[in-house]
Amino acid sequence: MKGLKACLRQTYSAVTKDLFDTHNAPQWKPLLYNLAFLHTVIQERKKFGAIGWNIPYEFNMADFTSSAMYLLNYFEDADLRKGVSWNSIRYMLGEIQYGGRVTDNCDNRLLNSYMQTWFGEHIMDKSFQYFNGYKLPSFKTMSEYRAYIDNLPSVDRPEVFGLHGNADLLYQSNTAGSMLSCILNIQPKTVSTSSSAGKKDEGGKEVESRENTVKELVDSMLKKMPEEYNEHLLSEQLQKLGVIQPMTIFLKQEVMRMKKLLSSIHVTLNNLQLAIEGSICMSDELQNILDSLYDAIVPHGWVKGFLTATLQEIARKHSGWSLDNVSIVCEVSKVFKEDVSMVPNEDLNHVIVAAGGFDQSTKAISASGVLSNLLFANHKEANTGILLHAKDATNNGYSRTVVQCKDKDVLVMLVNLCHESHADEVWISEGTSSQKIFVPVHTIFSSMPIDVRQSLIGFHSITGCDTTSQPNGISKKTAWEFYKKS
Repeated sequence: MKGLKACLRQTYSAVTKDLFDTHNAPQWKPLLYNLAFLHTVIQERKKFGAIGWNIPYEFNMADFTSSAMYLLNYFEDADLRKGVSWNSIRYMLGEIQYGGRVTDNCDNRLLNSYMQTWFGEHIMDKSFQYFNGYKLPSFKTMSEYRAYIDNLPSVDRPEVFGLHGNADLLYQSNTAGSMLSCILNIQPKTVSTSSSAGKKDEGGKEVESRENTVKELVDSMLKKMPEEYNEHLLSEQLQKLGVIQPMTIFLKQEVMRMKKLLSSIHVTLNNLQLAIEGSICMSDELQNILDSLYDAIVPHGWVKGFLTATLQEIARKHSGWSLDNVSIVCEVSKVFKEDVSMVPNEDLNHVIVAAGGFDQSTKAISASGVLSNLLFANHKEANTGILLHAKDATNNGYSRTVVQCKDKDVLVMLVNLCHESHADEVWISEGTSSQKIFVPVHTIFSSMPIDVRQSLIGFHSITGCDTTSQPNGISKKTAWEFYKKS
C-alpha cells in the first residue's frame, strides 16, 4: 500500500471505537489523528531513500499502538485542568516510542523537529495545517475522520513530508528503474538456438536466439579489447612523474585496478564464449552476464579517489598545510567558459552543473525548484525536449535562443516557438566547430503569412515527421505546392 492517503487510512483503522471514545477532552480525538499522521509520514519518508532517512528504520504498527497506549495512559492520569504537558509527550514519542529505533544523529534531529512542529498547544488552533490542503481536523465521530482521510489528495507532494519538491523526481526515477528492472528480469531467458530456428519476425527475417546475439556481441567486444598494460613501460613512465607524488600514486592504483578489470573482462568473455558453444558448463555467473549483455546492462562486477589525491597534492605543495584542513571549494564565476584565457595551476575547474537555477543579481546558484520546471518533462521525445528548454529560456527573459541540431522537425517546431514566445532571435545551427551554419528561424517566421505560421506545424505532422508516416505517393514538396494554391 503506497501513498500518504492509503497509508494514513490503514494506520487510522487501528484506532478502535473504544479508544476513540475514551476521553471527552478536546485535545484527545485530534491528537489521535495527529499521531496517525506522524506515523504515516515517518513510514512514507522511507520511499525517498537516503533523502528521507539516513538509515531505513523498521517502523511498524507496534510503534503506533504503543504510542497510542501511552497517550491513553497519560490522559487518564494527568490533571488536564492544568493543561497538557506537551514536553512530556514530545519526549516520550520523539525519544522513546519512535526515537528508540533511531540511531543516526541527523535522523534524531529530524524526528524531534516533527515533535516540536506537530505536538504543542498551537496545533489546536483552527488555522494549523501540516501543509497546504493537510489540516488537523477536529470531529466528534470516527466516520467523519475517515471521510476526511478519504478526501485527501491522492498524489503526495514531497513538501508534506518536509522535503524539497525535487525529492519526488528521485523517487519516481527509482520507482521507474525498479519497474523496468523487474520487467527485464521476468523476460524468458531460456530461448535456445533450436527453439528459435526457423522462426521469423513480421518482416520475414529469421529470429536470432539470445545465445547467438550475445555471442556476436562477445566476439565484437573481444576484438575491441585493448592490449594489457606493459608493466615495465608503465613503471618507467611513473618514474618520470615522480613515484612518491600523491597524484602518481593515485594514477598507479587506478592503472592497476584497470588492469585487473580488463583481465577479468577478458577471462569472463572467453568463458562465456566457450559456454555458449557448449565447450564448458554455463554457470549461474555466466548466465547472469549473458542476460546482462543481452539486456544492454553492464554486468555486475565490471562496474570504482581522485579528489583525495588532489587534496594530498595541494597539501604537500604548501608547507604547514594539514590535509584535514584542506577542502574543495566551488566558486561560481561571473564569466562564460569562452571568456577564460587561463586557469589557476592548482584549482579544479570545468565543473558542469547538470541542473539548477542561477540568480543573475547575486551571481549564485539559486535554491529555487528550477529542476522540476526546467529539466523535467512527462515525455521522452528528444526533439520536444529541446523545445521545452528553449521555451523555458525565452519565458525567463532570454531574448536570443540558439539550438544546435540538424533535424527538420526541430526547425519546424522552432518556427512555432517564434509564434508562441517573445524571443527576439531564434537560431538553429549545424555543422562542425570549424564550419558552422546558422539559420535565422525568426527571419523565416517573419517572412511567412500569418495563416501559414499558425498551420505549419500541423502541415508538417500530417505530411510526415519523426512520429507520423508520409502519405503514400505524396511528397512534402508536392503537398506544400498544393497547400499554397489552396
